[in-house]
Amino acid sequence: TVSHVETIVAIEILAACQALENFRPLKTTDALEAVHALVRKKVPPLGVDRYMTADIEAVTEIIRSGAIVEAVQPHLALHSHRTAAEMEAEILELRAQLAEKEAK
Repeated sequence: TVSHVETIVAIEILAACQALENFRPLKTTDALEAVHALVRKKVPPLGVDRYMTADIEAVTEIIRSGAIVEAVQPHLALHSHRTAAEMEAEILELRAQLAEKEAK
């Protein structure tokens, strides 16, 4: 389902953010640094073992809110003529198509 995909993407984003922590002080692209900063506003780096459920849920909400699209869109403007609203509309359409497919 769509929610499972969102959860998987949230886990991947958390793993990527933790990997960036391990390579500091090096920097990545501006778009990925924007995602990292957005995630770190809600989820601290993993220092010791802990249950990740709250972290995964927090990043899932960031994904659902469209904040990631908004954060990276200015950095992608050089590469795309689509606005954040157009990309969000496309994501919503894809979600609807997937939900329709799952209902069958």
